[in-house]
Amino acid sequence: MRGVTVLAYHDKAIFLVAVGASILYALWVVSFLKSRRNLDVGRFDVSSKNQSQIIQIIQGMQDIKLAGAETSKRWEWDRNQAKPFRWNIKSLSLAHYQGFFAQHPCSCSLLNVPFLLSLA
Repeated sequence: MRGVTVLAYHDKAIFLVAVGASILYALWVVSFLKSRRNLDVGRFDVSSKNQSQIIQIIQGMQDIKLAGAETSKRWEWDRNQAKPFRWNIKSLSLAHYQGFFAQHPCSCSLLNVPFLLSLA
C-alpha cells in the first residue's frame, strides 16, 4: 500500500493511469465470468456423462462380450472421449483471449508501476 501512496505523491497522472487501467482490467475479467460459468457447466455435464458411460461399460462388460458389441461400444466410448477434449479447447481459448489484456505490455495496473515510471 505504501507503493501506491508513493506513486500518488510522486506523479498523480501516472497514479490515475494506473488506477484507471486496474479498473479496466477488473471490468475485462468480470466481462468473461458468464462465459466461464457456461463453459464450466458444460464441461461438468460432459464429464458426468462420460463418467456414467464408463461405469455402464465396466458394469456391463460381460453382457457386451456375450452380445459381441465390443466394437460398437468402443466407438461410442471413443466419440465420448472427444467431447471433453473439445470443451477443454474452448476453455483454453477463452483463457487465452481473457489473458491477452493482462499480458499485453500496454496493459496498466498497479503491478506495472515500474514500467509506467520508466516512461515518465
